[in-house]
Amino acid sequence: MSYETECPRCKTLLVVTERSMGVPGGQEKEQGYCPLCREEVAEFMTDGFIVVKLAESQHQLLQTIFNASRLGIPLPPHVVASAANFIASGIVTIADDGKLNIPINVQHALVSHHQPLKKY
Repeated sequence: MSYETECPRCKTLLVVTERSMGVPGGQEKEQGYCPLCREEVAEFMTDGFIVVKLAESQHQLLQTIFNASRLGIPLPPHVVASAANFIASGIVTIADDGKLNIPINVQHALVSHHQPLKKY
């Protein structure tokens, strides 16, 4: 089972997936958390576990911001507008020169959820 949901704290679009172990019995209540802000976004009975990842569109937006900040390329206004929820929740910061940055703790959170930002 897989579905999309929005994190109530940081408004990030997420994909929640149930990974069943396929064994009879043993169902327990499990939780899934936003990989960026650690807010609980899913809770249900399962015999497996819950995996929560950023939706591909959200990961691509963070990837674009990451590469633009590394290369010193200004972002078009529509990309900055798309990042409004990330900026409001502190996932993306605005530097003194107006450029967007992704803090190292957010980069580490993405790595630990198998969605690292890659240097292009």
